[in-house]
Amino acid sequence: MFLKSVVPISIREALAPWRRRVVRIDQLVCARFPQHFVLGYGGRSIDHFPPRSFFAQELDSATAGVRAFECWLIRRFMDRGEGRMPKIEGGMMGGSTSVAIRAVAAELGMERSKLPDDLTTLDQRIIRSGIALRVAQYFDVFANIRIHGYDYRKGYVHCFQSNHGDLEITGGHHRLAMLRAIGAKETRVIVYPSLGPHS
Repeated sequence: MFLKSVVPISIREALAPWRRRVVRIDQLVCARFPQHFVLGYGGRSIDHFPPRSFFAQELDSATAGVRAFECWLIRRFMDRGEGRMPKIEGGMMGGSTSVAIRAVAAELGMERSKLPDDLTTLDQRIIRSGIALRVAQYFDVFANIRIHGYDYRKGYVHCFQSNHGDLEITGGHHRLAMLRAIGAKETRVIVYPSLGPHS
């Protein structure tokens, strides 16, 4: 009733196609950002998304998975320049890793409002500490999923039906990688309508 009384009809029509459904994980593919193709997982199954292997490594050796994940993010953020590329284009600027780096800088007494937009210009120790913080957060979520199962109240994997005939992930790559690392075959997702002729 709230939706009908408050939300204009055009928005309600746009929301109507959203559907929650259970899908096989192998039906989902990683986002098709150009940067993701360069890294080898754009348009491919979650098995090609490097964090899936980092979470799997953690099952055998916590330090190996954590270290591999940190190194991968450092290379992407600093060496490949993704820290300067907006998240919406497949980069890391404005994403959760940037948020963690900003949090570390603030803890060190730097004013958030005075931090540069380009976080790659910060001292490398701050960047590395922020990346370590973000990786620790990912592994906390992974431990929670392993112990308690996936809590969909904390967020679904989001995807859309692409023009390629598959379901392309728009949000939740890491959570899906965690599920895959523990052997899950299916998950609940929210499926949006196609995003247009280039999807």
